[in-house]
This record gives sequence, structure tokens and C-alpha cells, in this order.
Amino acid sequence: MKIVGELFGSGKMQLPFVLQSAEVMKTAVAYLEPHMEKSESDTGKGTLVLATVRGDVHDIGKNLVDIIVSNNGYTVVNIGIKQPIQAIVDAAEQSGADAIGMSGLLVKSTLVMKDNLVELNRLGLADRYPVLLGGAALTRTFVEHDLNDMFDGEVRYAKDAFEGLALMDAVMAVKNGVPGARLPEPRQRRIAKTALIEIAEPELGVRSDVARDVDVPTPPFWGRASSRASRWQT
Repeated sequence: MKIVGELFGSGKMQLPFVLQSAEVMKTAVAYLEPHMEKSESDTGKGTLVLATVRGDVHDIGKNLVDIIVSNNGYTVVNIGIKQPIQAIVDAAEQSGADAIGMSGLLVKSTLVMKDNLVELNRLGLADRYPVLLGGAALTRTFVEHDLNDMFDGEVRYAKDAFEGLALMDAVMAVKNGVPGARLPEPRQRRIAKTALIEIAEPELGVRSDVARDVDVPTPPFWGRASSRASRWQT
């Protein structure tokens, strides 16, 4: 699946084939699972609540995240599409989630995600739930700078399911107290370097030194040119 993800990211594999590959992986894991040894204390690596935000019905990307993350040992609580923040919070509370993942494809969904983070701040849950955001309308700069600056907890951008898995690994490493573990630092905003030009303010009562006594030239003729000249002009 890592190879499939790299092919998809480079544009060499289309999304339907990625989904088919993920389904094959899910079926294979389900077949092998009964034959794997498990300890009584094995309760999974962690829990992620996934939802498409209010007003958005797109869930292909979210479902792919579900498959990839769950097949790597995590418990995923996928509550579906068009979910308000209260439903997401309720699912996180009931499942004892370690992180919340929100997805959306529409441009307006980015504003809904911002509102959701504001509500998590208001409820005092920002420090409790790291938030992973993904979707075609999002950019890393918007999430890791604009949203991260106003969110009291940690919020990160996942460009695809595999980055979502890597972020979930980091979340759990931090939570389990692994030495040196931390979430990836937000990437620095790129600012184009431009030269600054100082423009002096004009002094009051002082005219510019532009000449004003220049005669306006007289045109050689008025109206249309000769037919021969017209042909050359066209």
C-alpha cells in the first residue's frame, strides 16, 4: 500500500485502483487476523474518530484513511458524512478517542472546520484531542498556520491517507511518552522576497520639475490616410 500511495501521489495510479488495492489489503488482513497471536492486553494502538464535516457528502478520501489506518492496528470510528461538531465530540467521548480526523472536499468545508476548532476551544477539548484535517479544498499553509494559530491544541494537515497514518503514529508516540516523540513541526510559510522601493512624499506647495511649456505637436493630416497607406497599415 505504501507503493500504491507513492504511485497515486505521483499521478501514475488513479484513485479507483487505489481503493481497489486498499480493499484487497483489508480483505487480506481480515483473513490473516484469526491466525495472528494476540495478548489479552492487546487493545489496539489507538483510536481515531473520522468524520466528513457538516454540509459535505464526500467520503472517498475519508474511507481510504479508514482502511489504511485501521489496517495498521488502529481502531477507527468512522461516523460518516455531514457530521456536526457535537456528533464528532460525542463519538470521541464515547470511544475514548486519541485524535479526531475531519475531512471535506468543498471550499465551504474549510470554514466549517475552522468553526469546529473554535467550538473545541470553547468546550475546553483542544488539548485533549489532536486534530488531523484533510481534503481537496485544504492547503498545508491554511491548516498549519492560519488554523494552528487560532487553535489551542495541535492541528495538522494530512495530504493523503499515508500522511494521516504517520501523524497518528506520532500522536500515539507522544501520548505514550516515547522519548523525543513529537508531532511534525508546521512547515514554514513561504514568503516571496520583493525589493522595497522608497517613495518620497511630495512637499506641500512645491511643483514638480516636469516641463509644462512644451508645444503640442501638430499631426501631419486629419482624417483617413490614402488608400495605399491604409493597406500598409492593415
